[in-house]
Amino acid sequence: MQSKRKRKTVLVILLITALLYACSRDKEKSADSTEDQLDRSTAVALIGDSGLSRDEVLAYIKLRSHRGDASQVLDQALKELTIAELMYQEALHRGLHKRPEIKQAMRQLLGQQLMKEQVTDPVLKRHIPEEELRHYYNEHLDRYVRPKQIRLADIFIAAPATNDPEKIARQKEKASQIFQKAQLLEKERFGFSRLVREYSDKNPHYKLGDTGYFDRNGQPAGIAEELVEAGFALPANGALTDHLIQTAAGFHIIKRVAEREAFSRDFGSITMELEQGIRKEELAKKRDALITSLKKNSRVKIQDDVFAGTLQEIEGNKKKYGILDTNTQNTIPVLPKE
Repeated sequence: MQSKRKRKTVLVILLITALLYACSRDKEKSADSTEDQLDRSTAVALIGDSGLSRDEVLAYIKLRSHRGDASQVLDQALKELTIAELMYQEALHRGLHKRPEIKQAMRQLLGQQLMKEQVTDPVLKRHIPEEELRHYYNEHLDRYVRPKQIRLADIFIAAPATNDPEKIARQKEKASQIFQKAQLLEKERFGFSRLVREYSDKNPHYKLGDTGYFDRNGQPAGIAEELVEAGFALPANGALTDHLIQTAAGFHIIKRVAEREAFSRDFGSITMELEQGIRKEELAKKRDALITSLKKNSRVKIQDDVFAGTLQEIEGNKKKYGILDTNTQNTIPVLPKE
């Protein structure tokens, strides 16, 4: 039963591939006058004006394992391929190869095969020596060896641009008033987040209200020493600082929202993971390089009049083309959970 299902699956794949190939025949004939024609003397079977070459039959047989003697295997393959060829020719006769969805499927299939041959196979088959693995390990050491880190929610009041004592005092007074509000709202679930959205300035080292994770040296974001010291002094997640913190950049009201324990993973225990990391990065680079090369060596021109007409058709029939209206208004970044 499973063998029959496998044969049907392979046959369907072959039919699709054959039909997609038909889409490119006319283009290939005009673009390449030296297109290979079937050598009837080496065809295993002739089917109308076409046929099945020896290489096609052998390639088809190699797709899966078989039971039985060689003559039975060859006979079964010829039966399946003959059906595929007959259906392929009938599909051409009915003009199926001219349909847009078939052409698109052909582009995808051939594009995937090109990517496999030019990018995926070379990367996955390449042997990665230990020296390269160690270099990658050292280059990405922060992924495998990390000290304890904490993360803070931060209401930041920026210092004035000029070192004016009166302006600094006004900013400090403003921060102090906000700090009093934070103390009153300490037990309210979203109280601190609301104060961040309402009062906080944007710190140049991190996104609004969120320091991200950092260690006792303030890395990797470059957190100020005063903020690091105050943050690590907080006893637990959810704890609010008991005083206003002043740095060179301004004034801070902080709340600890998360921590990550230190860990260390030695080189010998993660060599497979290192290989995966190298291959993943190499795949991305090779893919980008291939696409860049194709664009550089091709002429791509958008025809404005046709583009405008196509856009008008889509805008007038959004439901038909599966386009949903969305709210594109800008939103304030979400803070980490308190």
